Amino acid sequence: MSRSQVIAIPPTFFRTAERVRRIDWGKSAGLSLSPAIARFCTPVESSQRALALLQDDEWETWSLGLQSALMMHLNKIHHPLRHSWNLFAAQAKQMLKACEPAIVAALDRSGLTGKVALDTVCWDVVGALVCSAYLDRKPPTDMLRLLDVYEVGHFPVGWNAEKRCMLVY
Repeated sequence: MSRSQVIAIPPTFFRTAERVRRIDWGKSAGLSLSPAIARFCTPVESSQRALALLQDDEWETWSLGLQSALMMHLNKIHHPLRHSWNLFAAQAKQMLKACEPAIVAALDRSGLTGKVALDTVCWDVVGALVCSAYLDRKPPTDMLRLLDVYEVGHFPVGWNAEKRCMLVY
């Protein structure tokens, strides 16, 4: 892809961004799991435990693995498109700025205070939005599953490798 070509942001990105704008952040934090996520999530019993999990290396490793899987897919199958990653990420960060006050308020209400909690939500959402920009290229879509958790009002906070499930608060 030459530098002179203009990269259009795909409609799938904007549809996913609209999903993000409609999220009622943290409305179910600490409550029973919705049936929509119960098959791939396990609840965490307290905000203190959730914060500890957010700071754990296992969650960060798993989360980084999701983005790495997308990048590897693009490198292997659709090499020229990987260069648009930064454009899509910048657009995602810009869109997310409008949601940040609601996210911060929900994290505070949920007892998930501190920079790590906000950084995690932002990382997750930006990753999901970038992934959505490549949906026509059939990428791995595990990152979009994070949005399913946010949409039902929970916060993904960890990964249980043994059970192969997300831990949510």
